[in-house]
Parts: sequence; structure tokens; C-alpha cells
Amino acid sequence: MSKIKIPLKSKLFYLFNSRYTISALVILTISSYFLTDIYNGIDWLSHQIEENSPRTKGTVINSEQWNGAYYQINYSYQLPEGNDIYYWHSFAEFPMNKGKEISVVYLKDEPTVSMIKGLTNSVVDQLSLTAACFSFLIGFVVLGFATSDQLFKLWVLNNGMVTEATLIKQHVTMHRRKQAGKLIPVFKFLFEFKTLEGKPVKKIIGSTRIKELTDEKIELLVYHKGKPNNCVLVDDFPEPIHSTIREQATEQNKKFHI
Repeated sequence: MSKIKIPLKSKLFYLFNSRYTISALVILTISSYFLTDIYNGIDWLSHQIEENSPRTKGTVINSEQWNGAYYQINYSYQLPEGNDIYYWHSFAEFPMNKGKEISVVYLKDEPTVSMIKGLTNSVVDQLSLTAACFSFLIGFVVLGFATSDQLFKLWVLNNGMVTEATLIKQHVTMHRRKQAGKLIPVFKFLFEFKTLEGKPVKKIIGSTRIKELTDEKIELLVYHKGKPNNCVLVDDFPEPIHSTIREQATEQNKKFHI
């Protein structure tokens, strides 16, 4: 049987259609916004200024309180060999008097990039940075856990073949899963199937869906064509993927029991 073709929108809906995934995406979006804001607030060009960069004299224009703990020191300066006046700002933990003469360092090839010697052009709120990084990490971890099962099943489906699997035996385990506010026992089902090359494979699959998996002795199953032990029962896929697989399987091989 040829590969099953599932529309991309159905795969994406299956991958992200859970409250845990949506919560993770919200956390990632918010934390990414704050990380981007922090990144954009850093004057990256000024980090190219070195100890031996050229210097000139400048004059403080005014000091403005910024973010509570810092002052933005606005200043002007001229290059020794020119008449153009440049304006920029640095940050300090203290204000500076208007008209104070200061030492300004700048990039030789880009004199508009400068800073007051001994100060900085970028102030990063460490608490905000830590919170944003921690939130992003939490969102990434939650997203990984929330989509791991779906990603595995989609991986099998993208590289898979459909075949018939025979239920050999079943037994209930001590494990329970919470579904719709109730604890449901997990059953282990032993299925046997043959690959396209005729190789027999036995696979134990855990599920709480005892009724659906015992109504017939034959179940449709998707297995990874390169790793047959990685397989998924078609009934474990939600709609519309479930119906799409069955419809295509019916068209390709009429002998399947639908």
C-alpha cells in the first residue's frame, strides 16, 4: 500500500489542538515579546567601542530619570577634526549637571556611535531578563511535553504504511489515566501484523480505549516502513486524520475491514 496523504492543516490542528499546547504557545509568545524588547534595547554597536578607541570632549545636555534606578545622560560632542555636532546618550546610576564637560569615546569609522567614558549605552533589567528567559524555557519544555505524543504519531504517519493488525491478547494494568475528570485503567494490547515485505511483527500498545480496540479482532495500523516496531493504531488518530486514513486505505485495498 502506498503512503497515506494527510493535509498539512489537519496535521497542524492535531499537533496544536490541546489546552497545554495553547498555554505553552501563549507563554512562548509573551516571553519572546519581552526578550525581543530587551534585545532591541541593547546598543550593540557601542559594544564595538574599545579601550583604545578615539576620544573627544563632550558636553552634558541634561539628565533624565530612566527606569527608576538609572539616569539617561544626554550629551553632545564634536570630533577634533570636524565641525559637525553629534548627539547621543549614555546611562549612569547618578545624574550629571547640565554643561558638564565629559570624555566621549567613539568608533573611528562610525563617529555617530559613541558613549561617555566609564558609562554604558545599554541598561538591562536583570529581573526582567531572568523572568523572560525562565518563562521562555518553561514554555518550551511544556510545548515539548504537550506535543511529544503527537509528534511521534505524525512521524510514524509521515513515514508509514497501513496494514492489518490482529489482536492476540489483552490485560489491564495498574496504571490509570485521568480523562474527563475520571481515572480510567490502562490496558495493554498485543497486536501482530506483517510488513509489506511479509515480516511478522508483534507490538504491545497501551490504551484506555478498551471498547474501540476489542470490537474487532482486526484493526488498521500504521507502521514506520523503516522501523516497523514504531507503529500507531489508526483508531488512536483523531478526526479528520482517522477518517482520511480509513478512506484512503479502503480505496487502495478493499480487503480491509472498515
